[in-house]
Amino acid sequence: MLTKLLCEFGAMALMINFGVGVHCDTVLKGTKYQGSGHMFAITTWSFGISVCLFVFGGAVCMNPAMVLAQCIVGLVPWSSCIPFMIADMLGGFVGAVIAWLMYADEFKASDGVVDPIAQRNIFSTNPTTEGTNYARNFFCEAICTFVFISAILAAANRAGENVLMLAICVGLIVWAVGMGMGGITGFAMNQARDLGPRMAYQVLSMSDADAAALAEAIQNAHTRLHRCRVCQNYTEAELCPICSSAKRDRSTICVVETPRDVQAFERTREYHGLYHVLHGLISPMDGIGAEQLSVKELLARLGSGEVKEVIMAMNPTVEGEATAMYLAKLIKPLGIKTTRLAYGLPVGGSLEYTDETTLYRALSGRDEL
Repeated sequence: MLTKLLCEFGAMALMINFGVGVHCDTVLKGTKYQGSGHMFAITTWSFGISVCLFVFGGAVCMNPAMVLAQCIVGLVPWSSCIPFMIADMLGGFVGAVIAWLMYADEFKASDGVVDPIAQRNIFSTNPTTEGTNYARNFFCEAICTFVFISAILAAANRAGENVLMLAICVGLIVWAVGMGMGGITGFAMNQARDLGPRMAYQVLSMSDADAAALAEAIQNAHTRLHRCRVCQNYTEAELCPICSSAKRDRSTICVVETPRDVQAFERTREYHGLYHVLHGLISPMDGIGAEQLSVKELLARLGSGEVKEVIMAMNPTVEGEATAMYLAKLIKPLGIKTTRLAYGLPVGGSLEYTDETTLYRALSGRDEL
């Protein structure tokens, strides 16, 4: 999982470095390619994406929309959806920062000479000055993204294991969509390509006062936030709102890996018990053992006799399974019911693209209609 996330991050950062870099070349004063135009930029984007796919492998998505599409068709597990998207966003941010550092002198030379809007557009896509019809702009981006994602999935199916063939095909798809459909909105087709660099630009263009205020806010968050003394979730008070609520069912504890998982369960509005955040999973390959997780705090909560059930809600990975089994061996001797989240097919998924293990578990856990 970590390797895949690093590949997503690295591929995205490299792609944005190519893309933002070529826009720096065409816009900023003093570059060798100033004024080269959109044909030059679109071609560089296309070749750059091909290089990223070939270097990091055809399995990288480099696009939250592609991550979602591959989750829907079963090529990427849903548990990887949010982590992959975050890796893409961070890669877009870092790639833009690297490009800004490379062209820092040219940005200084362009102050007061090059239109500030043009400088901003280096980092993000924007519609034409005539493109004030937001519904049409949305329609154009939706069509571009649909064609882009569908064409890549089709190309990947035909290319098979031939990464070079896939990389070339994706580059051609980017070139064709950009030239044929991108003149209205700039064909972002990629939330991380646009939002990541856009956020980087907002940070890099801050005044000294704004930068100091941002740093102070981060420092305050770092000093004020700490772990709840009961569930180990992050909070500003001694107890988090869930642990301090009298309305929660205290006979049930749901054990999760990260604080984000708590928010995922809370969004369902179906679970009314308490939580316990481990802040990781047992992973000997990464040097993470039980002593580095909040296991002792969990066992301490079970000594009161108030808890009747502990739900293991870790991701269905090797590390998640190992952690769940380890905790179950510690908890069962206490006479507390230990359960695991059910496995099965995702809503909207396809049997054709479902792996054998998921199908087996879905079949084993079937319910009567």
